[in-house]
Amino acid sequence: MRFLCPNCLQAVEKFQSERDGNGLQVLICPRCKNTESPIPQRYIRDYGRFFTTPVCLMGLTGHGKTRFVDGLITALDEVGRYWPGCAPEWLDDRRIREIMAELRDYRGGQERQATRMTLPEPQVIRLHDVPRVGDSQLILFDHSGEIFQSARDTMDYGARMGRASAIIWLASLLEKPDARAAAFAEVPAREFTAALNVYLTALDQMGTDPKRQRVVFTLTKSERLIQRWPTFPASARAILDSPTGGDPLLAPGAEPFAILGESSKDLRGWLIGLGYHDLVHLLERYFGSVFYTAVSAQWGEATEPAGETTVFSPRAVLAPLFWVWRRGPGAWLIPPGTSARTFYPSIHAAVAAASPGAVIELEPGTHDLPAALNIKIPLTLTSVERSDGDREPPRLRRGGGKYTLGIQVGDTEQVIVRDIALEDAADRPGDGVIVTAGRLLLERVAVSGATRPGGSTKQPFGAAVVLAGTAEVDARACTFVGNTVGIQVRNERDCRVSDCLFENNGIGLQAVKVYRLILERNVFRANTLSGLELLGESKCRSSSDQFESHPERGVYVTDSARIVATDLAADGINRGRYGVLVSDGAQADLIRGRLRGHTSAGGLARGDARLGLQQVEIHDNPAVGLKYEGESGGLFADCRLTDNATAGLQLSDRATPTAGAGNTFLGNEDADIVIDGTVPPEVDLTAAVGPGVRVVDHRRGGGGGAPKGGWFRRGR
Repeated sequence: MRFLCPNCLQAVEKFQSERDGNGLQVLICPRCKNTESPIPQRYIRDYGRFFTTPVCLMGLTGHGKTRFVDGLITALDEVGRYWPGCAPEWLDDRRIREIMAELRDYRGGQERQATRMTLPEPQVIRLHDVPRVGDSQLILFDHSGEIFQSARDTMDYGARMGRASAIIWLASLLEKPDARAAAFAEVPAREFTAALNVYLTALDQMGTDPKRQRVVFTLTKSERLIQRWPTFPASARAILDSPTGGDPLLAPGAEPFAILGESSKDLRGWLIGLGYHDLVHLLERYFGSVFYTAVSAQWGEATEPAGETTVFSPRAVLAPLFWVWRRGPGAWLIPPGTSARTFYPSIHAAVAAASPGAVIELEPGTHDLPAALNIKIPLTLTSVERSDGDREPPRLRRGGGKYTLGIQVGDTEQVIVRDIALEDAADRPGDGVIVTAGRLLLERVAVSGATRPGGSTKQPFGAAVVLAGTAEVDARACTFVGNTVGIQVRNERDCRVSDCLFENNGIGLQAVKVYRLILERNVFRANTLSGLELLGESKCRSSSDQFESHPERGVYVTDSARIVATDLAADGINRGRYGVLVSDGAQADLIRGRLRGHTSAGGLARGDARLGLQQVEIHDNPAVGLKYEGESGGLFADCRLTDNATAGLQLSDRATPTAGAGNTFLGNEDADIVIDGTVPPEVDLTAAVGPGVRVVDHRRGGGGGAPKGGWFRRGR
C-alpha cells in the first residue's frame, strides 16, 4: 500500500519513524522530510479503509476562509447526532487542543485573525460512516488570501494546491470597500477573474493540468446575499434557512447529492445573471468539474436583534464537502425488487450500503479506487444506461491495494459484472479481479494493465482475472489486453470463456489446475509466451478458438493436462514458433482446424505427450508441419500436410506416433516425411506410404523408397 503524505501530498511506500520532543513515535515523509509538522503514527492505521482527499481552501483576503473552517469544525462536532456511527477524528493531539479553543471562541462570537501568508499546516480530519460516502479522510489546507495576489506567491506558499484533487474557492460577493464604509458593496467580477488568472498561471508553472482538479465555488456570508437580492435561489436558501439538525443534508434518508445538484444548477444561473458570467465560463473551461454552493459561517451575525450578543451558527457548511466527496463519477444503488435509485459518490459507499440482489449502476468516466473493492454479497455491478439505450463503459482504475476487485460470496451465489472496464494506474503491479468463492459472470468487461514483474511461468502475478478457492467464472464477450496473464485459474472448479479477446498479454489464459475449462469462439492474439496454457492435470474443451501471432506458442499443454479442440485455428503468420505444443504427460486431440505459419513447427509433441489430429490442415509452416520428438505419440488421420518447408511430418528421438488413413502430403519442399535415426524400428511409416510421397528415413542411411498403398497419399 502507498500512502499520501499530508505535508507534501506525494505518494510514498512508507514513512520514516522517529520520536518527537515528547518522546512520541511520529512519521517523517522521506520525500519532503518535513520535521516541523510530523505525521501522527495513527495516520497509517487502517489507512486503506478511508478515501483520502486533499482539499485546499482558496479565496481572497477577508472572504471568509478562516471563519468557514471554524463553522465547519462546529458542524462536524454535531453530525454524530444525525448520522448514526459518524464521528470526526483528529489524529494530532496538538491540533485537538487548538480546536477546542477555537470552538469556544467561535461559539462565543469572537472574531479570529485572518490566515497569515505562510506555508499552512495540514489539518487531517477522519470521518467514519458518512451517509452515501463511507469512511473519509480529509487533508485540509487553509491558504492565506494574500498569496493570490501574484503567481510567485501562490507557487511559494501554495505549492500543494497543484497536487490537490479538490479546491474549495470561498468567495464573498458583498464586502465593505474599506474600513470606514458603512455599507457593503458588490465585489466586482474582475477581482475573481484576476485571482483565477493568478492561480492558473501558478498551476502552469508547476506543471499541473487544472483538468485534474474539481472546484467547489462556494459563496460565503450568504446571509448578506439573501438580504441584498430577493432573486437568491430558493433551492440554496432552503438549505441555509435550516439550522443544524434541520439541515436537509443531515436528515435521515436524505439525498444530499440530489438536493445539492439542484442548488448548484440554480446558483450557477444566478451568478451568470448577476454579471459573473465570465468567471463561471472560465472555471468550467479550465477545470475538470465545477460545482456551486452557498454557506454561512456567521448566520447569527445577521439574525440576532440589535444589542444582543452575537452567537454564530453555521449553515450549510457541509455542502462543499459533499462535492469534494463526489470525487468523480458516482454510483446509483437500486435495491432488489424496486426501481428506486439512490446516488452514492463512490462505488465503495454503494457496495457498503447494498443488500443481496441489489444492482449498482456506475456513471461514465473514471472511478479511481484508492483501495480494493471487495464484494461479499450477490449483486450486479454495471453501467448506467443512456437515454438512447446504449451504455458507455465506466472505468475502474486501481490506485492502491494488490488488486482492483475482490469477489467472495456463497458457493451458490453469483456476482454479475457487465459493461465495465478495469484498468491499472498504480505504479506498482497487481491483479485485476480475484474470485475466491461463489460464481462470477463477466459480460462485456475489459481488463488491462494488470501486471506484476517476476514470478515463475507456473505462478505469474498480475492476472486480469484470478480464480482461486471454490470460485467459478463465466466470461462472455470480454477483452483482456496488456496483462501479465489474461485469466488464471488456480482451482479445480468450472470455468467457461466465450467470445473473448486475449491480446498482448504475457499469457492469454492459464489454467494451473481446473476441473473443466470450456472455451468457445475466443480470439488469442500476440500474447508473448502463450495464448492458452494448460498445466496441473487441467481439462479443457475448445471449440472454434483462434490463435494468432504468438511469438512462442499458440497453445501449450503440459504437466498431464488435456485438451480436446474442435475447429482450432493457429496462425503464426511466420512469426510464432509453435501453433500447438504438447509435453510432459499431456494430451491434445485436435479435430478439424488448421496449423499455419509457425517458424519451428505447426504442431509439436515432446517428452511422453500425446498429440492426436483428425481432419486438420497443417500448411505453410516455414519449418516442419507436424513433429513428434522424445517418446511422444498420438494418432493422426485424414490430415492435410501441405506446403511446409523442412518437412510435412518429422519424427525424432524415440517418438512412436500412429498413422491413420486418409492423410495427404503436397508441396512440402525438402521432404514429406523425415524419420530420424533414433526412432524405434517398429515405427515403420514407410511401409504404408503411397506413391510419390518423399520419405527420408535416416535409420536406413537417409533413404527410403515409396512402398505401395497405405496410410499416406500424395496430393494432386
